[in-house]
Amino acid sequence: MSKEAASAYDSVAEANNKFTDSVSAYESAQKGLEGMTKGTADYEAAVLKANDAAIALLDTYKDLTYTVDGNGLILIDEASLEQAKKN
Repeated sequence: MSKEAASAYDSVAEANNKFTDSVSAYESAQKGLEGMTKGTADYEAAVLKANDAAIALLDTYKDLTYTVDGNGLILIDEASLEQAKKN
C-alpha cells in the first residue's frame, strides 16, 4: 500500500472513530435522562450534558436534523442519524 493510500485510510478510519464516539456520547447522555425527575438540578445538568453531545454532532455533521423539546433538550432526528451512520 502506498503512503498516500495508507494516509487516506487512516484519515477515514479516524473520522469514523470520531463519529462513532460522538454518537455513543450522545446516546449515552440521552439514556442518562431516563428515569430522572424533570425540573430538578440533576435533570437540568443532564440536559446540558446531552445538549453538549448533540451540539458536538451537529457542528461536525451538518446533514443531521434536530428538534428541541419543551425542556430545551436537543433531539437529533433518528432517521438523519441513521443515514449519517451509513455514510
